[in-house]
Amino acid sequence: MTEVKNNIPVLRFPEFSGEWAVPKFGEKYNFYTTNSLSRDKLNYEGGSVKNLHYGDIHTKFQAMFSLSNEYVPFINEDVSLAKIKEESYCKEGDLVIADASEDYNDIGKSIELINLNTYKVLAGLHTLLARPKEDFAKGFTGYSLQSWTLRKQIMVVAQGTKVLGLSTKQLAKVTIPTPTLPEQQKIADFLSSVDKKIGQLEEKKSLLEEYKKGVMQKIFSREIRFKADDGSEFEEWEEINFGDLYKFISTNSLSREKLNYEIPNVYNIHYGDIHTKFKSQFSFQDEIVPYINTDVSLSKIKPEAYCEVGDLVIADASEDYADIGKLIEVKDLNNKKVLAGLHTFLARQTNSKKIYNGFLSHYAKSWKFRKQMMFIAQGTKVLSISTGRVSKIKIELPSFPEQQKIANFLTSLDRKIEVVGKELEGVKEWKKGLLQGMFV
Repeated sequence: MTEVKNNIPVLRFPEFSGEWAVPKFGEKYNFYTTNSLSRDKLNYEGGSVKNLHYGDIHTKFQAMFSLSNEYVPFINEDVSLAKIKEESYCKEGDLVIADASEDYNDIGKSIELINLNTYKVLAGLHTLLARPKEDFAKGFTGYSLQSWTLRKQIMVVAQGTKVLGLSTKQLAKVTIPTPTLPEQQKIADFLSSVDKKIGQLEEKKSLLEEYKKGVMQKIFSREIRFKADDGSEFEEWEEINFGDLYKFISTNSLSREKLNYEIPNVYNIHYGDIHTKFKSQFSFQDEIVPYINTDVSLSKIKPEAYCEVGDLVIADASEDYADIGKLIEVKDLNNKKVLAGLHTFLARQTNSKKIYNGFLSHYAKSWKFRKQMMFIAQGTKVLSISTGRVSKIKIELPSFPEQQKIANFLTSLDRKIEVVGKELEGVKEWKKGLLQGMFV
């Protein structure tokens, strides 16, 4: 690929040259009528016509849409389709574009219909149906609509405040730079191969996550047991209250406005970061942790309130049951001074020889532990837990050597998932660069 200027892409296959044509979208595509059927007029059980809802374009459909790979609802049989014109039924090569969104990132999000598998399909609520007036290489316009060149034009013409809207009239004015058919095909085929790689990595990651989920269930239900290095059986697990293993230490209540990422000071773990970004096995060097503002007095903080390796930091508030009581286990602090902050409990082992560092963060994801945490949560809009109730949670505890075997095995699975995840993100970033450089 070589670098060029004007209506010529920065990244280009060497066999192509010359400027791209820059027609308006309306010169190349006709628009057809779509329906306005809401979700309650659709079902997944049966029917004769399938329907593309804008919500599915936003959330789950692949940009290169193949009906064989997607879960698409039927229109209910009691909905009359007598007035639907034949031209309104989707054809392969059509674009279906979401014309409404709450944010700029998703307005005008589209799918190109690559394979309809002989099904009759309609474009539904809050969609635009665009059909090419002339031949385009399969996939080219779909990828072009993902490029920054077209995305920023669509963001500019979209209108609205709380909900953004896009009309056929506005979209018709957007320019769609277009090369020759052979170059279109080369670009589409190349980006399709990148998508295939992304799909393979997503599937690999998903299979590893499912495997870990399944094996965790068998380990913590004791369907699978590890053996000692000499082949002997480990002793039976004992049931202990959380409060007999951990004591609670005071935490602070500093809100986000008392924290920053620029001015060095004592670090602070905010419950929001436990919910959204920290790994369950917390190693300081792997995380971005905010400082406490220097104008906040820490003179009354007791030495014991600073986090130690082996501590658990538990989020005591959440808007949903899935996250209430989510925790991190401190594996490494890199000699940094760290406090547990707003809406957290800091739990410290009462006997460091009882719990292997790295075991509890895995056990806390098991259904046995999670269902107890959800049961003790209280509240309606915001759920909360108390130290008194957490203390009564039952923990089925293997011997220390078996904990070590379990923790090391599950941590090795986490590392495999993380490696695949990083590779996946790398390919996605590469694709972003390609979409920016391969289109005018």
